[in-house]
Amino acid sequence: VRREAQARRAAAAEILPVARGSADSIHVWLDLPPAWEADSLRRAAQDQGLSLVTAQAFATGRQAPNGMRISLGGPAKLAVLIPALEKIAGLLAQGPSSEKLVV
Repeated sequence: VRREAQARRAAAAEILPVARGSADSIHVWLDLPPAWEADSLRRAAQDQGLSLVTAQAFATGRQAPNGMRISLGGPAKLAVLIPALEKIAGLLAQGPSSEKLVV
């Protein structure tokens, strides 16, 4: 279990180097760049088939940090986790969409 957790954390460190977590952690914390709001990234990821949880869900006070908790242990296989992390990295790199649709 530890070897698998370490392999997953190593993949996360390579793909999302700004994510924080110990070497054998099954989750990492991702502080978002100022351009992103946590809920906007959550929705953008959801559009790509990912389910992210914002820091708000783990906050004990009213003001949560602008970030995400990413579960590295959720996907059954590392081969599933890696493309998901790459999608998150891609979203961060492209920045939030400025397109707004009013209906």
